[in-house]
Amino acid sequence: MGRPITGKEEVNIERIEPQGQYGVRIVFDDGHDTGIYSWDTLYALGTDREKNWVSYLRDLERIGYRRQESQPKEKRVRLLYFNWLAKKLRKESEELPVPASVADVDSLLLWLGRRKPGAAPLFDRERVRVTLNKQFAEGFSKIHDGDEVGIVPTCPTAPATPDLL
Repeated sequence: MGRPITGKEEVNIERIEPQGQYGVRIVFDDGHDTGIYSWDTLYALGTDREKNWVSYLRDLERIGYRRQESQPKEKRVRLLYFNWLAKKLRKESEELPVPASVADVDSLLLWLGRRKPGAAPLFDRERVRVTLNKQFAEGFSKIHDGDEVGIVPTCPTAPATPDLL
């Protein structure tokens, strides 16, 4: 068995490119892009994630390497509000820091709903769709420093809320 890969704690996926119907090419932000992953391989990696991770950490320990866990930091995001949400908030956009605990779309919506008393119904996942850098996003989509987040109501009328001034 070869030496495990080290020093990649801060590497992220930059983009995923389809490769026909059989898989994807993953391009990482450190420039690595030589692998094409079949759907079967990705499924197996996901299914066996915990076992693979434990094995990898054991291999790192064997060679005496300690992972450099990064400390979460505050992120700045640009928020865009649409339709009745912009009217309720009295603004169409804002740029603001979000705490390190806001890691994905779902945690962002929860945090936004807690910022002002009575605001939670405005950010309910059943009432809004979220775009992340101009692409519709799922609740698990990660939030990064510098992201643009659009919050688009899915129903024509706003929920009843107290004055949010």
